[in-house]
Amino acid sequence: MVAMSKFPVFVKASEPIVKNVVATLSQMFGKENVEHVFAGKTIYITRGVERNELFLVSANIESFVSKYVKGIMNKEPYSLGLFLGRIMKGKYELSMDIAEKLFTMAKRNAIMINDQASALFLYGRDVMAKSILKTYPPLSKVVLVVNRFEDFLGLCKLTVKPRELLSGKLKGEEIVCLNIIDKGWFLRKGR
Repeated sequence: MVAMSKFPVFVKASEPIVKNVVATLSQMFGKENVEHVFAGKTIYITRGVERNELFLVSANIESFVSKYVKGIMNKEPYSLGLFLGRIMKGKYELSMDIAEKLFTMAKRNAIMINDQASALFLYGRDVMAKSILKTYPPLSKVVLVVNRFEDFLGLCKLTVKPRELLSGKLKGEEIVCLNIIDKGWFLRKGR
């Protein structure tokens, strides 16, 4: 077995990976919004470590890293640009960073929850139907969670079909969205 490096090596992501990322994000936030954020930037992926993380890198950062970090200092950066997420078992999993950035532009693929649910969600709890104040269609299977001020709280996976949630008929204590990750995670576990 080959030993993994302690630090990642960044390489440009392959065309299939780029297409996977762009298609997933376009479905969630709209093609025009994704194109706007990605314009003039390159997607890099980590290699040589167990994680396959993706980063969106501007030409300025690319040039700086190439000239100074890799060139003069002869080092590989630990992180690079905007964190896009990771590839797990061939599937793209978006990051909270890109989700929040695209939501502020697109105002879609999200649910707004009440204050009590917001506090619970930030402690890793799931979302009940009665907690939802507003939806931002269209919805995919993974949606963003925002509070009543549209502050981004995290990501969750719907347990019901998007059209059921959009119908407004679900009002009880039924869990409609499973917490995937929330901003409170960094305080609880993310070290």
